[in-house]
Amino acid sequence: MLFIIDKEIYFRPADGAIWSAGAENEKRYLTLASSRLLVFFIEHRGEIVTRDAIFQAVWERYGLHSTNNTLNQYISLLRRTMTDFGLGSYVIKTIPKTGFVFSRDFSVIAVTDKCDAPVPPAHESLTTRRQYGALALLVLFMLCAFMLFGLWQSRTLSAPLPEFGKSVVTFTQCDFFPTESEEESRLLASSDKLKFMTLVDDLAVEQEQSGEKTPLVCPVNPPAG
Repeated sequence: MLFIIDKEIYFRPADGAIWSAGAENEKRYLTLASSRLLVFFIEHRGEIVTRDAIFQAVWERYGLHSTNNTLNQYISLLRRTMTDFGLGSYVIKTIPKTGFVFSRDFSVIAVTDKCDAPVPPAHESLTTRRQYGALALLVLFMLCAFMLFGLWQSRTLSAPLPEFGKSVVTFTQCDFFPTESEEESRLLASSDKLKFMTLVDDLAVEQEQSGEKTPLVCPVNPPAG
């Protein structure tokens, strides 16, 4: 929507732009509250509107609150803007102890504007960007967590099992895990051989003393040296 005030001033509520005819490149932009206030006056042109009605339409409807001093400042700002565009401050008149009125002495025409697209307030856009940013960080954190977990799991599965024995000797289908080392086995074999030779010598001595000539029979097979 585009309002043409007194055939000279163009006002676009969508973004608060206001400019003179033939000087579109020299736009000014009203604040959101000022834009709502000017729209309210245009819609009630020639009507006396109370302060309470203005508070309700411009602030309270949007969950905001205002005061009489704030309203007076916005009225003064609109009058100054109209004066700068050549309409004079009397476009908006004050009715003592009642309210205000937008003068009927100025015509207002409403036309369709191609750029009539609602522009979200700056604080809403900032909030939306922050929400998207937080969501993106959350997704990135979850992806990193899954990747680290997968890497840890793959390394755990591929790690070699600990060795509990020094060597494995396989007989048929049984596995044996000897606890002695090869050096210990050789020492035990040498000890057994020494004991065997001592036993043979003792038997030979006994036979000589008894005078027997029977052949010496070994009680056990000598251990392999």
